[in-house]
Amino acid sequence: MRTEIEKIHYAEIDSTSTEAGKLVREQDVFERPILVSADRPNAGRGRQGKSFLSPEGGIYFTFAIPDALISGDYIGLTSFAALCVCESLEKFSSAVPKIKW
Repeated sequence: MRTEIEKIHYAEIDSTSTEAGKLVREQDVFERPILVSADRPNAGRGRQGKSFLSPEGGIYFTFAIPDALISGDYIGLTSFAALCVCESLEKFSSAVPKIKW
């Protein structure tokens, strides 16, 4: 089964996470994933609400997935997704990606 992903990109935004959360709450039923990306978030936040700098040239996004689309234990999903993105960037570009938690 293939699920369509709603993709929204901004040149600049306060926080991709805040925007994704707003989009999820606006839906009557959260059924399909949402990917919110930005060239430059200007009020991004990381774990435990800590702020961080988002210089241009980075990849900034939030991927919201409905629980119904995830089977099994998904505690390690964020780490797994981050590693997959890094490995793909290394394979298909000259980038040297870093994961910032």
